Amino acid sequence: MGRDYSGDVAAWDVSAWLESLTRIAPSTRSVYERDMVAAVAWLDEHGVIDPAAVGRRTLRAYLADLDRSGYARRTIARKASVLRRYFDWARRTGKVETDPSAALTAPKGGHYLGLRCSDDHFCQFTCFPFCTFAICFSMLLCAR
Repeated sequence: MGRDYSGDVAAWDVSAWLESLTRIAPSTRSVYERDMVAAVAWLDEHGVIDPAAVGRRTLRAYLADLDRSGYARRTIARKASVLRRYFDWARRTGKVETDPSAALTAPKGGHYLGLRCSDDHFCQFTCFPFCTFAICFSMLLCAR
C-alpha cells in the first residue's frame, strides 16, 4: 500500500505516516503527501535530513519562505497543519522525542513572517515573526 520513496524522503517514513491516516479521503491523502514531500525537500535543501533534527525555528523559517514565495495564507495554514499531524505521529512512534510543531500556526493577517525590504534584499528576522524588537531592528538594517 505504501509508496516507495527514494533518497531523503524515505528517511522520514512518509508512507507509514500516510498509512496511519485512516479517516481521510484519498484526495486529502494526496494533498498531505504532496505537502509533506515538499516540506522534506525544503528541509533537505537547508541541511535537515531527518525528523529528529527539526526545530521550531526551522519550521517557522519554512513557513516564512512559503510566505515570501507568495503562497496564500490558507495554503500556508494547511501546510502547517500537515506538519503538525506528521510530527505528532513522529512523536507517538518514537521518531522524535519532542514535537517541534506543537502550537505551530500560520500567521493571521497583520502579523509578519518577515519583512520585504526591497526586491533583492530580504530581512533575516523570519524566525521572530511576532517580535516587535526584531521587526524594528530589521527595519533599521534595511534603511541602511
